[in-house]
Amino acid sequence: SVDNIVKRYEHRKTLSFGFADLLAQDGVKVYGLKGLSLSQYYPIPELRECGDFDCWMGGDFQRGNRLAIEKGLKFDPFDYRHSVINYKGLTIENHRYFLVLRGNNRNKRLERYLIDIIQSENRLENSNIFLPSSQFQAQFTILHMMHHFLYESLIVRHLLDWRYLVEAEKYNVDWREFNHKCEDAGVLEFVAAINYLCVKFFGLDISGTQ
Repeated sequence: SVDNIVKRYEHRKTLSFGFADLLAQDGVKVYGLKGLSLSQYYPIPELRECGDFDCWMGGDFQRGNRLAIEKGLKFDPFDYRHSVINYKGLTIENHRYFLVLRGNNRNKRLERYLIDIIQSENRLENSNIFLPSSQFQAQFTILHMMHHFLYESLIVRHLLDWRYLVEAEKYNVDWREFNHKCEDAGVLEFVAAINYLCVKFFGLDISGTQ
């Protein structure tokens, strides 16, 4: 099972790199979100299972879609939040927005904030996939976990994502600002619960994050 996880991870990573290379030829900057991006915090990234490749292209969302069509890739507009592109069998979610926005003014404020803080020049290995800033990783990950908790399911992998993210980014995140935004989003108690579980069961040290 472990060997299969590693093989799938490497295969999807290679395809994700290829897709980002394809768009980089036309000057489109691709940020990696969720799975592939978070896996870099793990002691062995290849053991963090990843499914689709989630990405964000900033103001080039429509251009990225158009380029995918021009290059002969299968394309589905899907919904207002993201489109779906198929690259050599890999499902790619091209996000226009990070959060559910319709009818939610609070999320609209948070969306603008996430756009303001995502910028980074750090790349995943030597690829054309850019990694979001530390502040973005913390804020977006906890909001995404809350969405899973409310509408889908929260699993052990989500807790491990948070455990390893916090350990790696502890001194790179402005936790006072993070907590302020979490209070605005109404997820401060949720963060406390997640921290409790990660401390109790996964050995997370949260000193310095309060």
